[in-house]
Amino acid sequence: MNKPLNMKILVGRLIANPANRITSDEKGVVVVLVVLSMVVMLGFLGLTVDVGSGYIQKQKLQNALDAAVLAGIQALPADTAQARSDAIALAGLNGVNLEPGDITISHDCKEITCNKTLSVPLFFGAAFGVNEWQVSGNATAAVTTSSEALCFDYTVFSGSTSQSLLLDKNNADIDGTVHTNQNLVIDGNNNTVTGACEAVGII
Repeated sequence: MNKPLNMKILVGRLIANPANRITSDEKGVVVVLVVLSMVVMLGFLGLTVDVGSGYIQKQKLQNALDAAVLAGIQALPADTAQARSDAIALAGLNGVNLEPGDITISHDCKEITCNKTLSVPLFFGAAFGVNEWQVSGNATAAVTTSSEALCFDYTVFSGSTSQSLLLDKNNADIDGTVHTNQNLVIDGNNNTVTGACEAVGII
């Protein structure tokens, strides 16, 4: 003889089953959201690492170029070949391989410029199809005579020890001191020197 069904149990099961399906669907959505969040976070982490690495390489390049032009300027304006050689050598000591084409010397041989572009590999960028990026540096140094001007407070100065300083103009007005490391010869009319006339030799 069949037992009658308990309607309360049957109804309870019918109500409980949809709830279980909803709870299961919610868990699946949460897992997807967590995975997506982790992917985004890893992407930002990779971007931070790559940007930091690129900045370090750019700063390293700039420091090497600064040192290179300071080394090269020591040989100018007398020897441009030596200036290039010194710049390349010092850049190499700082981990940067300079080519002769990366170095420019001005026409008057008083200024040297180094330009360099390097490719920096990316650690995480490859996941997004970017394997490397370019970093560039530029440095310039120039010969200056400002320090000499501070050392010698003369309006007219001759450093030659073999040739006399000849002032052969007429009506010249020299506002300051005249100095020569040889003889001083003044051969002109109506010349005025408001400062001293100094000569290692004779005047």
